[in-house]
Amino acid sequence: MELGDRIVIDSGTRPLASLRAVAQLLARGAPIGDLAWARIFPWQGLAAELLDVPSLREHRSRLQSARVVCAGDVGAEGALLGGWFATRVKRAKVELAIGSAPEVDSPVPGGGDGPPGDAPMAAAPVTRGNVVELQFAAPPVTFTLRRERSILIAEVKGDDDGEVVNRVRLPPETPGRLLSIELKLLSGRDELYAEAAQAAARMDLTRWTSS
Repeated sequence: MELGDRIVIDSGTRPLASLRAVAQLLARGAPIGDLAWARIFPWQGLAAELLDVPSLREHRSRLQSARVVCAGDVGAEGALLGGWFATRVKRAKVELAIGSAPEVDSPVPGGGDGPPGDAPMAAAPVTRGNVVELQFAAPPVTFTLRRERSILIAEVKGDDDGEVVNRVRLPPETPGRLLSIELKLLSGRDELYAEAAQAAARMDLTRWTSS
C-alpha cells in the first residue's frame, strides 16, 4: 500500500451530524476508512450468520424492519449499522434508538492499545453511543443481537423450529487492532462502508426514540 492510499478516521469520536460530511466525501470517491465501521464488524458478521442458518433462510425475504439501540445517545456506530442494514435489506424500515446509560460516560471508544506485557486483553467497556442492541423482524419471527459486557448474544424467537441462541466473545477494541483491520483492505475504498455511510446520512440524525 502506498502512503496516502487511504484516510482513516474515527467517526465515533465526532458529533453524529459530521457523518453527513463524511458521506459527501465518500460520494465523491474519497478513500476513507473508519474505525467506527470496524467496531461494528462483529454485529454485521453475527447478523449475516443468523440469516444464513439453513432453517432461518426462509425469513430473509420477509424482513420488514430493524432497530439499532445505542448506549446513552445515538452515535456513528449505530447510524452506520443502521445504514448497513438499510443497504442490505432495502425494503426494511430502520430506526435508531437510545438505550440505557453507558458503562463509561465518554464518546471516546477504547483506551489505548491495551494492557502492557502479557496481561489479557478484554473488550472495551460500553461508551456513550456504542451499539448495545440490533433487532430485526420478519413477522412473526424476531432476531435480536444484544451486547452484555464482552459477549454478543443472538436470539431468534417466533420460528417454528423454536428459539435459537448463539454467543460470541467480542474482540478487544484497541485503536491498533481496529486500524490493522482497516489497513487490510486491498483497495483504498471500501464500497460497503461508503454505501452504509451514505444511507446513514439520509436518515434523520436529529430524531430518534428511547428504548
